[in-house]
Order: sequence, then C-alpha cells, then structure tokens
Amino acid sequence: MACCCHCGSQCIVQEYEQAFQVAVCSQCRKYEPTISKSNARSTYLLSDADLAKLGFIEKQNPRHKEFSAMKMLLVSQVEEVAVRKHGSLAAVGEEKQRRVKDKIEVRARRRAAEQQAAQVAEQVAARVQAAVGRRSSQPGDQQAQEEDFVDAETGKKQKRFGPGFAAADVEEF
Repeated sequence: MACCCHCGSQCIVQEYEQAFQVAVCSQCRKYEPTISKSNARSTYLLSDADLAKLGFIEKQNPRHKEFSAMKMLLVSQVEEVAVRKHGSLAAVGEEKQRRVKDKIEVRARRRAAEQQAAQVAEQVAARVQAAVGRRSSQPGDQQAQEEDFVDAETGKKQKRFGPGFAAADVEEF
C-alpha cells in the first residue's frame, strides 16, 4: 500500500493517486497545489499538446455551473513540462518579457502606420479640395450649378447638375 510522500501517512487521497500518480494524504495535499489548464498554458507558455500527457482532475467551473468543467493539473508536473520545453522557469519569465516587448513593438508600428495613412489621406483630401476650388473658380464653369425641371415625357420633377451631367429624379416626401 502507498504512503504519503510528505509525511508517510497510510491514508492517501485516491483522487490524486489516480489522476497524478502521486501518493499524498489529505493534510499534505496543500503541498501539491493544482492549477487550471488555461492558467497553466498562459503562466508557463505551454500548448495543449504539452499538457495532454499530464493527468488531471475535473472540477465544476466556479464562475458558472453550466460552463464546461475545469481541468486541474498538478503544478509540480506542469513545472516539469515547462522546464523540459523552455530549459528553466527563469527562461519562461524571459520568454514572457520578450513576447510583451514584441506586442508593444507591433502596436507601435501599427500606430505609426495608421498615423502615416491618416497623413496621406489628409494630403489627398487637400489636393482634391484644391483641384475642386480651381475648377469652380474658372469663369464660365457651371458644374456647381443645378437646375430644377419637369420631364415632359414622364411628368417627374428632376434636377440637372451642370452641363453634360445626366438628370436625376427628385422624390418629393
């Protein structure tokens, strides 16, 4: 029969032994904490494939009972997998810092690109405005003028905008 790995007690928690292959009594269970699978992924930068080999205990989700059950993993086993993947727990911290720095740089580049696009749009708008201003200030330009008339064939009220433009129907409300 198995004994507690911390105190040697004969009364071990079967749930831990079946899920994690760790013999621990109910008093020493506090020395073997668990972590949710999603927290393990984000804290230790592990993938689902990395954690798939580990045993787990399913617990009801504390946020809402109808959400899917949480998979609780043993922290010591998760840390072993993290060390195998990253080399050390310190390397996990360094990788997290690198990822945060990369995110900040990507956001800064995106913000700079958006600002540059806004400046180009302002320049284009200014050029268009200047071109429209030159056209309408030319003598004899009737482009900005409009004319109301009734079409003889259909009897509909229409507007005509400057010479060379098609007539548009006008709906009365």
